[in-house]
Amino acid sequence: MELKNIQKITINGAKAIASFKARVPSSQYTIVSETAASLRVSMTIYSDIAYKDLVVYYIREKYSVNDEIALIRQVYDKGTEFQAYTDYAEECKAKARAFVEERNAFLGLPAGTGL
Repeated sequence: MELKNIQKITINGAKAIASFKARVPSSQYTIVSETAASLRVSMTIYSDIAYKDLVVYYIREKYSVNDEIALIRQVYDKGTEFQAYTDYAEECKAKARAFVEERNAFLGLPAGTGL
């Protein structure tokens, strides 16, 4: 899954260019080339994934659902492994929070939106 990527798009026609510039803040794109009839811009596109889903996405990079259930069932027998899992989950939450805050700042949304 791509959480953010840079895309180049072309807008053709004076009316479409004016509409684009009116709707999209200039901080969200970089002009690559511009003529009276054509505008080519580079934009960063962010995934609209929810914070909770992003945390799960990051956790799944290392632990499957079965791995998590096994660790929870055996928390007393595998205390060290469970602590490593818990620490990793906290790292995933921090990483997800940082992504959402970066996306909010880029889009001009209030801090904390979507957390």
